[in-house]
Amino acid sequence: MKLKEKYTVVDFNNKRFIEVVKINTDEKYGKTNNVNNIKGYKLINDEKSKDLFLKREEAFKDMGNILIGINLDNNGFYIEGSNLLKRRIICKRGLSEEEINNIFLATEYILCNND
Repeated sequence: MKLKEKYTVVDFNNKRFIEVVKINTDEKYGKTNNVNNIKGYKLINDEKSKDLFLKREEAFKDMGNILIGINLDNNGFYIEGSNLLKRRIICKRGLSEEEINNIFLATEYILCNND
């Protein structure tokens, strides 16, 4: 899934958010050393993404924009504000042999088929 083609996104390279992305992607996709290879984005609530905002879980309703972090070193990603988007990405990209052994990622992959 090419995020920039499917949705309207803008760069969001907030230092604190990038650190959260690193911690989360290191845990799920393998340890990396370089925060310079982590990209952050905000997904804008517009016509392209309205279904993601309308179908948000109650906990995310007041959050504002959906945040996306991508770790280019380990191919990991982190989504804040939309479990539906996270499942769509997992479903589209699939899981590697190593990732399928991660209970969290495997569960998300199974759930994506129910959306």
